[in-house]
Amino acid sequence: MYRSDIISQLVNSEDYQDALKTSIARISYEDSQVSLKSLYEELNSLILIKQGAAEQVKEQMFSSFNFLQRFVQLLGITLVVGGILIALFTARSITKPVSKLRKMLLSMGLGILPTERFRPRNDEIGDMGDALNDLVQSMHQTTKFAEETGAGNFAAIHKPLSKDDNLGHSLIKMRDNLAENERGLEQKVKERTEEVVRQKEEIENKNGQLEILYKQVTDSILYAKRIQEAILPPDSIIKELVPNSFVLFKPKDIVSGDFYWFDKKDELVYFSTVDCTGHGVPGAFMSLVGHNILKDIVNNTKLKKPADMLNKMREQVVKTLHADADGTKAKDGMDMTLCAIDYKTLELQYAAAYNPLYIVRNGELIEHPANKFPIGAFVGEHKDFDNRVVQLQKGDTIYLFSDGYADQFGGPKGKKFMVGNFRKLLLQVSSYAITEQKQVLDKALTDWQGTHEQVDDVLLIGGKV
Repeated sequence: MYRSDIISQLVNSEDYQDALKTSIARISYEDSQVSLKSLYEELNSLILIKQGAAEQVKEQMFSSFNFLQRFVQLLGITLVVGGILIALFTARSITKPVSKLRKMLLSMGLGILPTERFRPRNDEIGDMGDALNDLVQSMHQTTKFAEETGAGNFAAIHKPLSKDDNLGHSLIKMRDNLAENERGLEQKVKERTEEVVRQKEEIENKNGQLEILYKQVTDSILYAKRIQEAILPPDSIIKELVPNSFVLFKPKDIVSGDFYWFDKKDELVYFSTVDCTGHGVPGAFMSLVGHNILKDIVNNTKLKKPADMLNKMREQVVKTLHADADGTKAKDGMDMTLCAIDYKTLELQYAAAYNPLYIVRNGELIEHPANKFPIGAFVGEHKDFDNRVVQLQKGDTIYLFSDGYADQFGGPKGKKFMVGNFRKLLLQVSSYAITEQKQVLDKALTDWQGTHEQVDDVLLIGGKV
């Protein structure tokens, strides 16, 4: 190969850096006659060099790829951790405060003022928290103001949140109105107190007068009681005329409209129960009228039969109780049973106006009827009283009574004692001694009456033959 051929292979500086061209040129230049074998050896050596360089490049590339892979993995982990941290930060800085705001608002919606406060922060949520804190504080102040105003402290101070705070201004107006009403009420109370004091003084004066009047009336009634007791036969007379007997006498008031009467005329012993219209003072006046008429009939007439005596007594009562000059009669009168007994023959005569006669014989109660009209004026055909005769037996028990016992209210249901129960009670006690009968009958009535008011005078005469 010629030199010119070699030089033609090395045209520029890059050709000189090319190992292949350089080697060919060098070989050509030094020994253009080198054998083909040597050339091949050189080429193989060059190829090995190139392969080594390529392996290095390959290793460098794989090393760079592994680095890039680790970098991507580390970047992924960093992104995940960063996302978690961002989520936690978001929950802490936004979600929890918003949830707390919601909880406080729901509590206020139920009328419960929160005791905790929202922490200040420099964002929109912080602004809402500050506004809510101010609102809660204002509501606490409003509540305290309302409590003090309700307690009467009208000097309590309340500052509205702003000029547009309707609630605050309304509370202040309410306080002022209440204060004005309080002053008005105080003035009215003062005026009413003065009026009450004046009326109290008048009442005390009236009470003093009433006490004096009450004492006078009571004294008069007590004196009337003594007079009424004076006209009633004493126990000694009763025991003398009807030895084995008792009288149960319980006036409803101090004086009574009932009275009992014992007397004797020739061989007959008279005893009677009389129930006048009314009770108390009016009844007592009627009892005085009846007693005087009955006494006059016994002492100043020849009448002996009970029926004749009742007829005469009715005549005198009607005459005595004329209402006016035109003959209009009063409706006042009396019911009574009058008995006359001859102890020698044990013959009993009786006449009765409304109230019957009971006789218990051999464990059986026998009712002897009464005429159904009173001693006094009545509407209907004029009739005379019946004179009835009963032949008594030894051991018989006689009962005369007014209607006060059977009409007494009491018992568990507050009802009347009733005639049926009265008959059963008399039959039950008839076997007892006379003195014991009175005690049992008195206790039975008291127990039945209990806390109820006595409704009428009570009169009962019992006698054992």
